[in-house]
Amino acid sequence: MHHAIHAHPRDVQALVGHGGLMRLRDLGFDEVAVAVTEAGGRQVVPWCPDGPIRELEDGVVHFRPPTHDGPLAARASTVVQPGSATPLEAAIVELRRAGLKPWAWARPLHQPRLGRQHPTSCMVDCFGHRHLEALCPARSEVQRYALGLIDALADHDGLEAIELQSLGFLGPRAAVDPMDSALPRDTYAEFLLSVCFCDTCCDSMARTGLDTASIRTKVGELVRQRLMGSDPMSPPRPLRPAEAFRRLERELGEAVLFALWSHRLSVYMQLLRQIRSTVHGRVRIVLHAHFHSLFAGDAVGAPLKVIANHVDEVVIEHVDETPQEIAKEWSGQPTDQARVRAVLQPKAPAFTAPRDLAQTLKTIRVHGGVGTVIHQLGLLPWPALERVGETLRGSVVVNA
Repeated sequence: MHHAIHAHPRDVQALVGHGGLMRLRDLGFDEVAVAVTEAGGRQVVPWCPDGPIRELEDGVVHFRPPTHDGPLAARASTVVQPGSATPLEAAIVELRRAGLKPWAWARPLHQPRLGRQHPTSCMVDCFGHRHLEALCPARSEVQRYALGLIDALADHDGLEAIELQSLGFLGPRAAVDPMDSALPRDTYAEFLLSVCFCDTCCDSMARTGLDTASIRTKVGELVRQRLMGSDPMSPPRPLRPAEAFRRLERELGEAVLFALWSHRLSVYMQLLRQIRSTVHGRVRIVLHAHFHSLFAGDAVGAPLKVIANHVDEVVIEHVDETPQEIAKEWSGQPTDQARVRAVLQPKAPAFTAPRDLAQTLKTIRVHGGVGTVIHQLGLLPWPALERVGETLRGSVVVNA
């Protein structure tokens, strides 16, 4: 199996000169996915020498940004200085020297700074709220912006792959600041809240003959009914994606749900074809995805058989899911149609011991997966990284 780990550029530099990068390789990692976009917020980074609290810059990139021909423009982080290697360039050199393959880990559409500057480029939910942290992937100016970033990344010598996260229609929980809610996560409501009613999306849906105004009203009614009917002290059993899909078929109507899903899928396919053409074989394309089309979050929700021909590898996101839940999701998936990994964050309550990670590695391998991406180097205390590494190194034995 092959294992990658997410890392902030400061994490990589903190390990240079201390044998740390070689130690990552010894722990079982083959690739390091270096964060190249930043959207603000704070991180607790236990072992980093510049302090355990890291302030992230809002809406910047850790490489020299391209010149954009549209209204959206990337901004370099404060550590990108003229005449010096950028954080990404320095990381590529150091990782190659340590025998590790460098990836660029990018979240092109999760850019609150650009959303505040250009609110008309953002997603609009059924209540008319603009999600300033989520650029709408259907909009032409957003696509030009994302393709410009990807093109500039692909030009980096020595870069192995670009890992693309937050490329789809982001749900309401994608904000940098956690949403304050007494209710548990809900696939049904989050999908409905991720349906975009910006002018571009409405025009696209209207061309199929749909009455977007009535659909918007119906979606809002269903969201209110779902949220008002939830009891935070006695929450209902979470709906699995297939269950939520069947319920939406009944309550929205098959034709409407099919139209919403078709619009979303057509946007994804158009964007992925453009990315493939832009990259033109210079690097591998690794896409964050989810097995089910109703997924609303940092990953593209689409069947593997649909996206497999447009990317080189797919990584399936698992957020706060137990090994048992992950096993159910992977069961029966056509992973023979693509190179597939799982993104895992080994922490409680989903993961409470190395055996939980070992069980998940076994699930991935049994169902045809090729490895994992561990999130995230700086967030995990070093003893926890050691335990993760021990489990990764034993994954061949575990899965034998």
